[in-house]
Order: sequence, then C-alpha cells, then structure tokens
Amino acid sequence: MSAREFFNNNPAIVTGGAVLVLVLCLAAIACSLFGGIGPSGSNSVQLIYYDMSSDTIKLIPSSERPGSPLADNDQVFRCFVLACGECGKIKDGMTNEELQAEGMFVSHLQTFPNVDRMMEPGGMGEDDTQVLMLADETPLWFSMSSPDGMEIMRAVSNWQCDDGTTAKQCQP
Repeated sequence: MSAREFFNNNPAIVTGGAVLVLVLCLAAIACSLFGGIGPSGSNSVQLIYYDMSSDTIKLIPSSERPGSPLADNDQVFRCFVLACGECGKIKDGMTNEELQAEGMFVSHLQTFPNVDRMMEPGGMGEDDTQVLMLADETPLWFSMSSPDGMEIMRAVSNWQCDDGTTAKQCQP
C-alpha cells in the first residue's frame, strides 16, 4: 500500500496529524512571544536600561514592558549596548566603565511610551520616540523621525570599529 492510498483510506488519521502539527506550531509561537511556559516567565528576555543619574545599567524583564523613561525614575532610559568583538556578560548594576572593560559600550538611549499604551489606537504619536547619542559632548534628545534622529539611528546601525567591522548589538 502506497502512502497516497493510506492517506486516502484514513482521513481521520490525516486530520488528527494536521491538528497535532497546528497545536505544536501555536505552542512554539506562544513560547517565543510570552517568554516561556507558565506564569514565571523564567525564559523572559531582559531589556537593558541606563540610569543617567548613577551611570549604571538596569536589567528589566521584557514581560514587564516598561516605557522609557521608567515611571518611577525619569532618569532611566532604554539603552542599546554594542561591542566591537565578542559581547561580554551584561550584569545589572554595571557602570559604563565596567561595560567598556568588557569590550562593550552604550551606543544610544531611547524614550518611548509603555507598550500597552502604544497598542491603543492613537497610542504612539510621531514624536513619542526620541533618541539620544550618549557619546555626544552635549547630549540632546531628537525625535526619531527628525533628520538628526534618523542620522543617530543610521550611525548606530553602521557603527564602525577600529578594525573596519561593524559593531554588533549585545544582549544580557
């Protein structure tokens, strides 16, 4: 009996197999979106925030989806860490100097509303996301949609290392 005949003669098995594959695919998608199985979120991605008042890194689970700056501290912003080489271990409370000792650096900071607010109709205006290049002598915030903001994002995405390679983004 060929496979074609088997499938033609057993539609319930074929349907059951298709449903099983669908359920497994949905479970995989749910795990990737929600950071693992169960309420603990132990596999949750950590987001990196930078406290400008203390010059330290804060790691916050992405499941909390905080806006930037943080609601309880207006000096803590979402930041992005780059490396020219291998990324080191990013730990909560690291200073910018400790990051640099590990071969990494904070490239820029961003402001944006809480993700829950962004998902609401009209929740994110054109100027809601702002960007600041931390390395600038006189740091200024620019709307991401402004020419200066777009230039910062272009510079960050094409950051050239001393050896001519492009820096890569590091994650905790």
